[in-house]
Amino acid sequence: LNLQPQLIMLLFKGVKEGTSALTTLANDWLELYMVNNTGGLTELIKFIIESCGCNATLETAVLTSDRGIVQAIKELTQGFDEESGDYPLIMSGPLYKRFRNNFSEFIERVISCCQQGPLYDELFLPCFLEWLVGLADSQVRAFRHTCTLGCLKVATGLSNIAKKSRESLDRTQRQLEAEKSKQGNRKSLDRQKTLERSCKEQEQRLIDLEEPMSMLFSSVFVHRYKDIFPDIRALCIAELGMWMREYSYLFLQDKYLKYIGWTLYDKVGEVRLRAVEGLHYLYEETQLLPMLQLFTDRFKNRLVSMVMDKDDTVAVQAVKVCKLLLDSELLNTVETEYVCSLVFVENRAVAQAATEFLLTKLFSQDEFQNSLEDLDPTQVAQARVRELLMFYMAYGILEHGAYYVDALWGHTDLLKDWSVMTDLLLELELSQAEESFLIELLTCCAIRAAGGSPPPGRVHKKIIATKERKTISTDRESMTIQISQTLPALLHKFSTDKDKVISLLSIANHFELRVYVEMRLETYFTELLDCVYGIINKHSNPDLMNQAVSTLNYLTTNDLAVKKTGEVARNKLIDEIVTRFKDFFSAGNYSPIEDPESESGQESEVILTRLKSVYLYFNLTRWGCFTLLLKLLSYCNQNGVCTQPVSSIMYCTSLHINWIVASFNKDHLDEAGANLLNEKVPVVLKILEDTLLYGDDDNVRSDSFLILSDLISLLSPNLINHTPAFKPLVISPSLELQDHCTNFVLHYVFSGDTKDEVVSVDMEDADVQSGEKLERYQKKREVFAAFTRLILYGSFPMILASRIFVHYIRYYDAFGSMMKLSISKCKEASHVLWSKTILQSLKQLFEEIKDMSSDGQVDKTLAEWSYLKELAKRFNLLTGFELTKIRKIIVSIHLGGIEYALKRNNASLSRGEDGPSNYSNIEFLDVVQEFSHKLIEEDRLGERGVYSVIKSLLPPSFKSRPKLKNWRTLNNFVTTVSKPGGKKGQAGELSVEIVSGGSGEEGLLSPVAFPSDRVRKTLQGSSRAARGRRGRVRGRGRGSTPSVSATPLSETTDNIDSPLTFADPSSSLISPSPLLSEETASPSANSPAAPDSESDEITNWMDAMDSLESPGVMTSTVELQRKISRPSRKRPSYDTPETMDSETPVVPTRRSKRINLSASSSIKEPSIEFLNEADSNSDL
Repeated sequence: LNLQPQLIMLLFKGVKEGTSALTTLANDWLELYMVNNTGGLTELIKFIIESCGCNATLETAVLTSDRGIVQAIKELTQGFDEESGDYPLIMSGPLYKRFRNNFSEFIERVISCCQQGPLYDELFLPCFLEWLVGLADSQVRAFRHTCTLGCLKVATGLSNIAKKSRESLDRTQRQLEAEKSKQGNRKSLDRQKTLERSCKEQEQRLIDLEEPMSMLFSSVFVHRYKDIFPDIRALCIAELGMWMREYSYLFLQDKYLKYIGWTLYDKVGEVRLRAVEGLHYLYEETQLLPMLQLFTDRFKNRLVSMVMDKDDTVAVQAVKVCKLLLDSELLNTVETEYVCSLVFVENRAVAQAATEFLLTKLFSQDEFQNSLEDLDPTQVAQARVRELLMFYMAYGILEHGAYYVDALWGHTDLLKDWSVMTDLLLELELSQAEESFLIELLTCCAIRAAGGSPPPGRVHKKIIATKERKTISTDRESMTIQISQTLPALLHKFSTDKDKVISLLSIANHFELRVYVEMRLETYFTELLDCVYGIINKHSNPDLMNQAVSTLNYLTTNDLAVKKTGEVARNKLIDEIVTRFKDFFSAGNYSPIEDPESESGQESEVILTRLKSVYLYFNLTRWGCFTLLLKLLSYCNQNGVCTQPVSSIMYCTSLHINWIVASFNKDHLDEAGANLLNEKVPVVLKILEDTLLYGDDDNVRSDSFLILSDLISLLSPNLINHTPAFKPLVISPSLELQDHCTNFVLHYVFSGDTKDEVVSVDMEDADVQSGEKLERYQKKREVFAAFTRLILYGSFPMILASRIFVHYIRYYDAFGSMMKLSISKCKEASHVLWSKTILQSLKQLFEEIKDMSSDGQVDKTLAEWSYLKELAKRFNLLTGFELTKIRKIIVSIHLGGIEYALKRNNASLSRGEDGPSNYSNIEFLDVVQEFSHKLIEEDRLGERGVYSVIKSLLPPSFKSRPKLKNWRTLNNFVTTVSKPGGKKGQAGELSVEIVSGGSGEEGLLSPVAFPSDRVRKTLQGSSRAARGRRGRVRGRGRGSTPSVSATPLSETTDNIDSPLTFADPSSSLISPSPLLSEETASPSANSPAAPDSESDEITNWMDAMDSLESPGVMTSTVELQRKISRPSRKRPSYDTPETMDSETPVVPTRRSKRINLSASSSIKEPSIEFLNEADSNSDL
């Protein structure tokens, strides 16, 4: 037979590379089929098989009988080369990047080309579909995935042809009806018969087209829409949505819609997304809404709940669907308000989608539109702004205005209509709440127009395009022109309300100051300076003082013509504040500080508050306040004064020292200034230390610690790294000071009421949040951060952090994120010192447990013991997973732990006893054992490894009688470290639960033990052991032996797939997706150890670590722990509508079995030479 081999050889290549038009390729194949239908069909099936990644040969004879096709498919499945897990449909790279789209389009083109003849013969479609359907039910993923796509695209091609045929039939029927309605001579019987015959032919053709479509749906879709491979499920749902949109006559029925409804509960976001996208296309067509009524009633609640889907893309698409439901008036008030509130969520995409929904809801109502009929444009704009304001007041919190504006920005120009908002504030009588919310809205809009930083969670693009940068510049200039003329009037009107004044002053910090000069607005600039000057002299609130001085600093820091005007106002203000400070305290009358409640005490507090605010932004070193500040500090220290004014004095003194250091030349240190600091700084530190120790006000004590830590950090060894000339300024805190600071942090931060404060904060009660508990909690976080900075800057030794890390789990809710960051940063600084620090934390807890018992032994029934074990597990997670980079950490923990555990009691040493009771720390090996699975083979069994070290340190009594009950802990530990831990970079064992016929993202494997490393582990054995009910469980590398990928923690191993199908949503195998996103962090340990300089601090017998690889350069920043989170297998069931098809897929029975996968089964377990012959084979 002449099969045109050159053409056929180019068939797969043309589809893969897309070098030729697919329509031309399909027409060339059709010409071949018309010449020799059997040969042409054979080559098309060969193309399908080759597209699956299989190069098997196909004889033409197999097309002649059904049994030949079945046998051929069976042989293809059994003989398929499955060494590689990739196949053309999922392969990446330049050769296959367009294959999937080209393959789909080519199948549709072939069906379209065949509509004039081959589509209706008895060979092409029946035989071709039998091959596709047979391969789509294969156990091999490559066949199943590729041929499922082929079947779906055949159905799509048929639906396109059927749609045209249906339209042609409708036209013919209208013509027939028109012909029948004619009267008399105008009526033509011949034409009527012709039209009737044409209608019958077209109806028969539609039947011929709809039958294979229905067959494909029942034979392929019904089974593959619940396939274990998510891509296949998503593919099925996407095509079903397309069929409903293109050929609604057949597919837009409840018996088909129910599959989309069920898939809304799929665990994989991609599948849910395809379902929601399909519904979006359907709800866009208003003429289809009547056919969607029953579906809407049944699944509307699910669609509304999906606006909070954990997958942001799904949530955005769900909001768009809800907007279409709102347009069709299918949402009630509660559902509408629920979606509107999403403008305040952190995710920008979801918030902006909700903005479209909100604007439709606010401005498209008939009642609101009718109220605008008789208003002028200005009044219309004011009415719209008030409508946005009313929603902000009803659903938002005052502090969340930045989120509200960020969501609305770009969707409405009302936020840039500055004159409307300022006129509302100046001309209309608003309530106090309306004024507060409108000022906050105006402030957030001004900051957004000036290109200010986004609110937390709403991260902007890092690279701003040139066009967007120009838009920001234009908006900022427009905002400055409009608001600068009304800001002085607004400040004058609301001058008595500190919160409103703070918000209005913050607007001035975002002005484009050159507009004052270019637009001749110097008068308004002067008025603004006068307002700021008056506010500082009128108010005494610290926050307002800081904001006013910050605004003054911004207005005076420029090179414009208005700079001199600003400098005059600034110097005048500083002179008045400093003069008043000196006049008040110059006569040596310091007693007002002792009584803040008295009139003079209140005056002194106001004076010091203003001085502190000015010190924050301006250099006052030439005003000569330092001597008087030191006198005040000395007076307070000598007389035990611990009041709020003392905090202001300490801050001013610290800021003065900071300004002195900042004024030094980086290349040459001023000796006079350095001598002054070396003389005065120790005095200041001593006063701060005394306040920290003997103060009776916790607020003042915490301020003294923060100031103390700032000064020590400023003059820490880290200063030399930036400015080597400043070496004479570096100070070294005494051991006594270090101990005092550590004790304060433990007492102040990790106190008993911290948990209560966190609970109060989590309540999200506005009154509680503005109260003392929240302020105290925030101050504790600042203190903890300051202490961490002291360690990271090298001022305090890292070992002091061990007393803090003890509370890692106990106070995780309050300081979990900060604690993890601190631990990670300490690990980056030095691997060896970090390992000593966490080991010291564990030792400290162990000693506390020993002290709880009268005999000094450890009681493992205590809750504290469980806490110690859990803390060791958490520390183990934080070490990292790249075993070659954390070798020093793991070995150091083991060697230090062994030395501590095998240390005999002092009494037994004097008496020479050597029994188990003489080793009170022996149980500590249970804690060290939590890290043992991360020992690689060289460190475990090497010549100078952990096994050799413990073997040399074992007590003689253990060697003679190792099976004594009291030696059980030591025995278990020796057994653990003596087992081979696998190759380099591998360790431990992994227990994996294999579940036949599972569902969801977890696939068929669920890790139940901590895996030691990101390594592949292969389960050796018969593939029959991993068979499910309907076939073999195959891995990504489709071989007879399934490949198991061992991944750490919550990494999902969904690459094992099976033709086993998912149950419908009425079963409990598929759980609905969580509504809230789950925080997941990536566990990696890319931080190599620090240089070996710290290794000298370790005991001499730990020199075994010298053989480890030398560390590299630190490159990582923060490595976070991954939280283990598995989706629930339980899902709510719901009844299927009575009008829907009651067909429910059969759920396969699931059986689970546990298999231990050895990380290194080929390495023989070493024998323990010092054990007796009788005990050498026992299970230790």
